[in-house]
Amino acid sequence: MKGPVAFIALLLVLQSNAASAQQKQFYDSAGHNAGRAVTDGQGSTTYYGPDGRVTARSSTSGDTTTVYGADGRRTGTITAVVCTDKNLNAGVAAMKSAQDGA
Repeated sequence: MKGPVAFIALLLVLQSNAASAQQKQFYDSAGHNAGRAVTDGQGSTTYYGPDGRVTARSSTSGDTTTVYGADGRRTGTITAVVCTDKNLNAGVAAMKSAQDGA
């Protein structure tokens, strides 16, 4: 019984990963196809031009996204800045204080 249960569990995991893949289509101002982006279930995105060729890829780990060109070479990284309510409130208080003092 262990074998079939493990097999079904594996299928469910694979199915949930496939279901979590997302695609976004882009259009120019005239409504023509400008390309698309396909994100897999692991957070990697492949970007395609209007001709269907890969133009870039990106992979996210934690709060850092690494971008790769069509040739597979790393072109850069993007780090997300997380703004919590506490940080936001402190920033607003600092701005108010600066305005009051000016």
